[in-house]
Amino acid sequence: MNTAIQNKNRNKVFYYINFLMILILSASLKAQTNYEMTLENGIYADNKTMEFEIYISASGENINLVSYQCILSFNQEIKNGGELTFSYIDESSQLENFPLVVCISNIDGQDEMSIGSNVGNDLITSVPLRIGKFRLSNSNPFNSDDININWDFSGNNFTVIFSAPFSDITNTENHIELSEPSPLPVELSLFTASADANSVNLMWQTQTEVNNYGFEIERSVDSEKWENIGFVKGNGNSNTQLSYSFKDVNPKGALNFVYRLKQIDIDGSFEYSQNVNAALNINSYELFQNYPNPFNPQTTIKFALLKQSEVILSVYNILGEKVYDLINNKLEAGIHNIEFNASSLASGTYIYRLEVKNQFVSVKKMILLK
Repeated sequence: MNTAIQNKNRNKVFYYINFLMILILSASLKAQTNYEMTLENGIYADNKTMEFEIYISASGENINLVSYQCILSFNQEIKNGGELTFSYIDESSQLENFPLVVCISNIDGQDEMSIGSNVGNDLITSVPLRIGKFRLSNSNPFNSDDININWDFSGNNFTVIFSAPFSDITNTENHIELSEPSPLPVELSLFTASADANSVNLMWQTQTEVNNYGFEIERSVDSEKWENIGFVKGNGNSNTQLSYSFKDVNPKGALNFVYRLKQIDIDGSFEYSQNVNAALNINSYELFQNYPNPFNPQTTIKFALLKQSEVILSVYNILGEKVYDLINNKLEAGIHNIEFNASSLASGTYIYRLEVKNQFVSVKKMILLK
């Protein structure tokens, strides 16, 4: 059955329900029973789906709920050129008289969410009962975060509540609107770390993303003190699997590292991933070429230690005269990066020398250009 026929039939159903309710209304007096009906627990399941619940409770004497019709307006811009469907999630109601007709209706000239019951008899007390859990889906991604769901009490299609014996107890002040739905956290399906001798490659995948600004990458050696080492931009909204990667080219001061992701939403809220571990695959002592080279006036000298060692790192001029002692103490195994500022030296070629006590000696040249 095509969409036009479905909508026509749905509208006929609600015209029929409205007609019955108008007849009931005309045959009864307006009751003054107090109740509260609320929209709660709104959440975006993904960028095309949001869900919420409706609850009812008595705020005075108990109520025998006979029938109900709930009409909910919303921000029409969310459609984004797509086709909306509205449905009841099976077995989510705590009422005997659960929602019978649930659909998108257009009786008053714009799409609304419509919920209608049969005739029944549910005892409503001060303990809230869930009328049902409902799902609004779009064939295209929602165009706006501001869905703005409101109760509708006007027009030909309106919200109305009946208690026994068919008394209209509708009170617009007793209907609580839905605050903006919360997005689900980004669903992270994979997060791994692999290491070589002097870098660590991180890879992760997401199954869904809602309002995902991006990921900060954090590193630690003890799972207590964390350092932000980079950022990877997210994809905002997505319901398909996406892959990300980041290379830590400067894991320093240890052999073993712990990594985590700080996933940040567009609104600034965030949550952390589980931790993953990586161990550098160092099998020898090594002194690397400084970077940048040539430099002015600062450069980085990098070296690898196979185990905890006493280290001396010195800088000499071309005549063999020592001009700097950069390191002269005990260091842990792992990769070490030492910043060297040569602002007090003249341009020229210099020698840097690494000595690991009783284990290793290496020298390399670097060029200072001012």
